[in-house]
Amino acid sequence: MCAIVAFGGTNALADDRPGPDVAVPRTDWAGGSYHYLMNEMSRAVRGQEFDFVVFGDSITMGWIYPETDKGWPGGREVWQRHFGKLKTANFGVSGDRTEHVLWRIVKAGQADGWTAKTIVLAVGINNNIQVRPGWTTNDTPAQAACGVKAIVGELLARHPESKVALIGLLPTPGGDGRAYGWVRDCNAELAKLAGGRVSFHDIGARFLAAPNEQLPGLFRDTLHPLPAGYEVYARALERILSDL
Repeated sequence: MCAIVAFGGTNALADDRPGPDVAVPRTDWAGGSYHYLMNEMSRAVRGQEFDFVVFGDSITMGWIYPETDKGWPGGREVWQRHFGKLKTANFGVSGDRTEHVLWRIVKAGQADGWTAKTIVLAVGINNNIQVRPGWTTNDTPAQAACGVKAIVGELLARHPESKVALIGLLPTPGGDGRAYGWVRDCNAELAKLAGGRVSFHDIGARFLAAPNEQLPGLFRDTLHPLPAGYEVYARALERILSDL
């Protein structure tokens, strides 16, 4: 269990509410439509063998949107160029925090019934930019990493045939206004999870012109990659997969 501390007034109070390493379902707008689609997909992929499968949040989900989408220009064409000849599955859900991805794996069975050479996991930034219901502060980097650790453990247990490639959080100035530092600290915690069948890959430098300065033209809102950003991501992921 993660050590969770809630702050009320000037006093730090221990709290027994579920932390980011405890499976919790979404109850907001994505609690229905997106999770319904993911559950339909989990049934559709049963019995299949994949080269790799991806789990994550909106950045992962963005791979399925075409670059011409006016609301969400994504990385579909980039994905096809780099990975179109491989058999893949995408379990990305916009807005998911670690506890939500954990719920999809533990409670909804989205990691069951298929096999994959590699599982790519990229999650955690929403633990900083989206506060858990009933809380007034975001998670610390260590707490978010604790949630990721729980996900990794479940994936390893369910897929003894797979390697897990853990992707570091992309650099962003969002969230609490200190997100660049938050991301660096979280990635430092995530790096500690590497070992055995788990590898960690911090690709953030590819998106930066200088510390705390994103390269222009790679993000549409400082968080979600544009097609050019997905191209940078895909090249990094391609190398990661080839080295595993």
